Amino acid sequence: METLRAGKKLIVVVNEGLMDNHQEELAQAMAEGQHARASTCDNLLSDLCTWGGEAEPIPSVPLPEPDTDALLAALNGAAGCALFEKVPPQDG
Repeated sequence: METLRAGKKLIVVVNEGLMDNHQEELAQAMAEGQHARASTCDNLLSDLCTWGGEAEPIPSVPLPEPDTDALLAALNGAAGCALFEKVPPQDG
Protein backbone atom coordinates (compact mmCIF):
# COMPACT_ATOMS: atom_id res chain seq x y z
CA MET A 1 0.00 0.00 0.00
CA GLU A 2 2.93 2.33 0.66
CA THR A 3 4.02 1.93 -2.97
CA LEU A 4 0.57 2.91 -4.17
CA ARG A 5 0.40 5.97 -1.92
CA ALA A 6 3.88 7.08 -3.01
CA GLY A 7 2.81 7.28 -6.65
CA LYS A 8 5.33 4.61 -7.75
CA LYS A 9 4.69 2.46 -10.78
CA LEU A 10 3.36 -0.96 -9.75
CA ILE A 11 2.68 -4.20 -11.59
CA VAL A 12 0.52 -6.70 -9.70
CA VAL A 13 1.11 -10.33 -10.69
CA VAL A 14 -1.84 -12.51 -9.75
CA ASN A 15 -1.47 -16.12 -8.58
CA GLU A 16 -4.14 -17.76 -10.74
CA GLY A 17 -3.82 -21.08 -8.90
CA LEU A 18 -5.74 -19.88 -5.87
CA MET A 19 -9.35 -20.84 -5.25
CA ASP A 20 -11.77 -17.88 -5.05
CA ASN A 21 -9.06 -15.65 -6.44
CA HIS A 22 -9.49 -12.36 -4.60
CA GLN A 23 -6.03 -11.31 -5.80
CA GLU A 24 -7.43 -11.01 -9.31
CA GLU A 25 -10.38 -8.91 -8.11
CA LEU A 26 -8.08 -6.55 -6.23
CA ALA A 27 -5.59 -6.34 -9.11
CA GLN A 28 -8.37 -5.48 -11.58
CA ALA A 29 -9.78 -2.81 -9.24
CA MET A 30 -6.33 -1.24 -8.89
CA ALA A 31 -5.87 -1.34 -12.67
CA GLU A 32 -9.29 0.25 -13.26
CA GLY A 33 -8.36 3.04 -10.83
CA GLN A 34 -5.09 3.62 -12.73
CA HIS A 35 -3.09 2.73 -9.60
CA ALA A 36 -1.31 -0.28 -11.13
CA ARG A 37 -1.15 -2.71 -14.04
CA ALA A 38 -2.42 -6.26 -13.54
CA SER A 39 -0.80 -9.33 -15.08
CA THR A 40 -0.45 -13.07 -14.58
CA CYS A 41 2.60 -15.32 -14.43
CA ASP A 42 1.82 -16.60 -17.93
CA ASN A 43 1.47 -13.10 -19.43
CA LEU A 44 4.08 -11.16 -17.45
CA LEU A 45 6.93 -11.36 -19.98
CA SER A 46 4.80 -10.23 -22.92
CA ASP A 47 3.15 -7.55 -20.78
CA LEU A 48 6.54 -6.18 -19.71
CA CYS A 49 7.60 -5.98 -23.36
CA THR A 50 4.58 -3.87 -24.31
CA TRP A 51 4.06 -1.74 -21.20
CA GLY A 52 6.03 1.30 -20.23
CA GLY A 53 6.21 3.00 -23.60
CA GLU A 54 4.27 6.04 -24.66
CA ALA A 55 1.49 3.90 -26.15
CA GLU A 56 0.86 1.93 -22.93
CA PRO A 57 2.44 3.68 -19.95
CA ILE A 58 2.31 2.02 -16.55
CA PRO A 59 -0.08 4.19 -14.50
CA SER A 60 0.95 5.74 -11.22
CA VAL A 61 -2.12 7.47 -9.80
CA PRO A 62 -1.48 7.60 -6.03
CA LEU A 63 -3.88 5.69 -3.82
CA PRO A 64 -5.69 8.05 -1.47
CA GLU A 65 -5.16 7.82 2.27
CA PRO A 66 -7.71 5.58 3.99
CA ASP A 67 -10.83 7.18 5.43
CA THR A 68 -10.76 5.61 8.89
CA ASP A 69 -13.84 7.57 9.99
CA ALA A 70 -15.90 5.94 7.22
CA LEU A 71 -14.58 2.50 8.18
CA LEU A 72 -15.46 3.03 11.84
CA ALA A 73 -18.94 4.25 10.91
CA ALA A 74 -19.49 1.16 8.73
CA LEU A 75 -18.27 -1.20 11.46
CA ASN A 76 -20.38 0.48 14.12
CA GLY A 77 -23.36 0.49 11.78
CA ALA A 78 -22.96 -3.24 11.15
CA ALA A 79 -22.57 -3.88 14.89
CA GLY A 80 -25.63 -1.78 15.67
CA CYS A 81 -23.81 0.18 18.36
CA ALA A 82 -20.66 2.23 18.99
CA LEU A 83 -18.50 -0.86 19.42
CA PHE A 84 -15.41 0.59 17.73
CA GLU A 85 -13.71 3.93 18.37
CA LYS A 86 -10.80 5.76 16.84
CA VAL A 87 -7.48 5.16 18.53
CA PRO A 88 -5.10 8.15 18.56
CA PRO A 89 -1.70 7.53 16.95
CA GLN A 90 1.15 6.69 19.27
CA ASP A 91 4.37 8.69 19.29
CA GLY A 92 7.58 6.99 18.43
